[in-house]
Amino acid sequence: MVLDTRVTPELEAVGLVRDVVRVVQQARRDAGFHVSDRIRLTVVGEQPVWAALTEHQQLLMDETLAVQAGLAADLDLLPPGEGVAEASVGDGLALRVQVERVDGA
Repeated sequence: MVLDTRVTPELEAVGLVRDVVRVVQQARRDAGFHVSDRIRLTVVGEQPVWAALTEHQQLLMDETLAVQAGLAADLDLLPPGEGVAEASVGDGLALRVQVERVDGA
């Protein structure tokens, strides 16, 4: 039996999305949201992160209970500050995340 250990671009993209999900879930906890709260999500990150998120946006939304997701490849669009989580994913790719609870969703 031979095990293929190559990481395909598809696997790498899904891995990035799962890293972002982890960051979003931590931002939800830090904001004091209930596990079942629906959210509006904004994620800005370096181009490889943005590409992975746009390709797998539904996975991101399903895993984080997001009813809306704004995604961009320009970190300047979401400046650091109150309510904005900063992290790195993958091989040190920067991203910023903002979560807002959606009432009545």
